[in-house]
Amino acid sequence: MHKDFKKPEFSREELHAALHANEDEALCLIEDADKWAEFKAKLEAFVKKARKIPVLGGMIDDIICMIELADSYIKKEYSDIPVGTMVSIVAALIYLISPIDLIPDFIPIIGYIDDAAVVLFVLGFGVDKDLDKYRRWKENNRKNALDSFEQILAEELAEVIGDGYLAAVIVSEENIIKLLVAMEQDSELPADCIIKEVNIPVKALAEFEVEAEKDVIGVLDETIVRESIKWLNGMEKRTCLEPDFDDRWDDFVIQENIIKLLVAMEQDSELPADCIIKEVNIPVKALAEFEVEAEKDVIGVLDETIVRESIKWLNGMEKRTCLEPDFDDRWDDFVIQEG
Repeated sequence: MHKDFKKPEFSREELHAALHANEDEALCLIEDADKWAEFKAKLEAFVKKARKIPVLGGMIDDIICMIELADSYIKKEYSDIPVGTMVSIVAALIYLISPIDLIPDFIPIIGYIDDAAVVLFVLGFGVDKDLDKYRRWKENNRKNALDSFEQILAEELAEVIGDGYLAAVIVSEENIIKLLVAMEQDSELPADCIIKEVNIPVKALAEFEVEAEKDVIGVLDETIVRESIKWLNGMEKRTCLEPDFDDRWDDFVIQENIIKLLVAMEQDSELPADCIIKEVNIPVKALAEFEVEAEKDVIGVLDETIVRESIKWLNGMEKRTCLEPDFDDRWDDFVIQEG
């Protein structure tokens, strides 16, 4: 694990004494979460410095794991480790930032050899196995939490898709997920689709250490195959980067997010009424600021909007918003005039 590190010449007695001197302080830190939080901040500052020190750089991962293990133990998140071993780990961490060393730290490189020796001494007593067990526990927790997150994200995407059927998932360079949504599940290609946009939850994914592009794509791939998401028949269920989608746009006819207003010239017109169609873009970005992105929520906002006093209605009309596919049986009530 640390093959590049040449073990320094310290006796077991010296190293044990160095650890033993810190055991009381270690117990105090383990039993006091506030004191541990202050100490942890100092450790994190030490780690930043230690990365640049050759003799310590090779064991940074173990040092970080020791800090994380202690943190989980003190927060009562993890307990599968003997108390004595936990005390030894914290005692070693205390030694790392202690001003009293076997060799003063102001001596370049050599001054950190005893820090490395203490860490190796602790690992040599089987703590390395405890660290590996903790890593497995942590990774298993991460996978379970990520699985739950993917399920929640799938349900959120399903709300955005609404009554439609997912045809493609595209990730843009602006960290936006573009969902191509068809209104009919059995549409043939080229399929009529609208584009619905959702921001990639970058901060939430970062908490699961999902930051690289390929890892984000992997999470989305796992998300879009969940049962809550309905797909256009025959589509490949995978996420695509926008530059890689260029040769697939011809498979879709993109309909804009448009509100179609059927406007009659006379308030008392009988059906079928002469009307013209006026189109207005749905203010998608503005609505998103109010967390209004799901189709049913957009419809709800429009329903609240069109009953305001400032809007005059053709007499006898039901004042509600309708999705275009649901309007098919009502077109006969109107005679559409050009212009």
